[in-house]
Amino acid sequence: LNGKDAVFAIKLHEIIVKEKPELTDEFIKEATGDETIEAHKAHVRHHMEEDNERRATNENEDKLLSAIADGTSMIIPDSMIDDEVAKMIQQFSYRLLYQGLKYEDYLKVTNQTEEDVKKSYRPQAEERVKKQLIVNKIIETESIKAEPEEVEAKVAEQAKSVDKEVEEYKKTMDPRQFEYISNEIVIDKLFKFLTDNNEFVSNGEKPKKATKKSSEEPKKTTAKKSTKKKSDQTDGE
Repeated sequence: LNGKDAVFAIKLHEIIVKEKPELTDEFIKEATGDETIEAHKAHVRHHMEEDNERRATNENEDKLLSAIADGTSMIIPDSMIDDEVAKMIQQFSYRLLYQGLKYEDYLKVTNQTEEDVKKSYRPQAEERVKKQLIVNKIIETESIKAEPEEVEAKVAEQAKSVDKEVEEYKKTMDPRQFEYISNEIVIDKLFKFLTDNNEFVSNGEKPKKATKKSSEEPKKTTAKKSTKKKSDQTDGE
């Protein structure tokens, strides 16, 4: 019947129409669990403010690292960049699978080769490795670490969030979770250190003249084996 006119006879059983429900306290309680409309609005506002604050913090942290990286010169071994490129491609292939597409099929559809993709990822991979080496060096130089009591406090928070006693919750934890918590504390401390020692200015605004907090001259250092942070990191010399 392609391209031809046709007439179909049907029997209509029902018509379903979406109707916008009346916004009442009862509807809000049933739909969201909040007691009233105003309580739900306050709840939503709180989450939006938290999300915006988190987004702003992440943007500032990225800008800080980018500014430090722009003023830093280093020679990065090709092997470290190659490893990061391979990791990025693997992450990309996982995202494609979630969308129902294989990486090999993606290459065919986009008419690209494996080398084309590697080349496109290389600048970003080099930037990532550079930032990670900088992060590792600052952590080492400033002796930033997670204290046992800080890890315990984080574990207690997590236990409370799932309504469990701390010792009971610890028994269910994988050793890697403790490592993740420690790394998270270290990274939080790192960016607090960077934020406290840098000035953020608006577009067009001139920063104040920087003053040294220490009379010591910066020492020349070489990159050592990298440590892990929140996500998997690349080791290098």
